[in-house]
Amino acid sequence: MTAQELAEKLNGIEYNRGIPEEYYPVLVESGLAVVLGGSDDLCYFLYPENGKVATEELPCWEGETFWFDRDFKKFLDGKHRTMLTYHDNVKANCRNSIAAVWCDETVKAPDGDYYSWTYKTNIPHATFDIVEHDGESVLHYCKAIIFSINDLKE
Repeated sequence: MTAQELAEKLNGIEYNRGIPEEYYPVLVESGLAVVLGGSDDLCYFLYPENGKVATEELPCWEGETFWFDRDFKKFLDGKHRTMLTYHDNVKANCRNSIAAVWCDETVKAPDGDYYSWTYKTNIPHATFDIVEHDGESVLHYCKAIIFSINDLKE
């Protein structure tokens, strides 16, 4: 399955800091990764690792740029400091980046409001909406992204 095909299936899922587990095999089999927001200060990376889906929860209060390697073993912040305590001494050449943007007023949701989280990257990707239901209203919480790990730089 391509990133675009999976994005179409996930579009409109309810906010819960992840994607439905029924799609985990698709991430693994298709070599896809998902990036989405959680709360007002977290970003989640879901990616295939050893035949399963691994998740990294990274802090991003009011936004952050993440630099990472192709294997998702090293994550650096915008100042190139390690973000994972179990890799304290990493000084890696992480060549892939994604910026988590909090309340970007240039990206409007279909309802005319703004998403809490959007992402900017040069990695080819597809997007999907994560929503929250508030009574009869649907709030567009996050414009998440999906990309192929084959498109990542070494």
